[in-house]
Amino acid sequence: MTSSNLFTAIPSEAEYQAAVEEFDALWNSGPRSDREARMDELILLIEAFEQRQMHVTSLVLACQA
Repeated sequence: MTSSNLFTAIPSEAEYQAAVEEFDALWNSGPRSDREARMDELILLIEAFEQRQMHVTSLVLACQA
């Protein structure tokens, strides 16, 4: 996943996986001060994607009940 606009949502599972991998690489690459802004952006995007996925799953389960 390349650097993106803070307000651009992660559109797919593949982009989500790429964001998680990029965050993990940044996390594991030593001192973070020069990468903190990108890490902050990624975690917001990752969390928003996960919340959307949980909401969709909840709706699907509710419709099946």
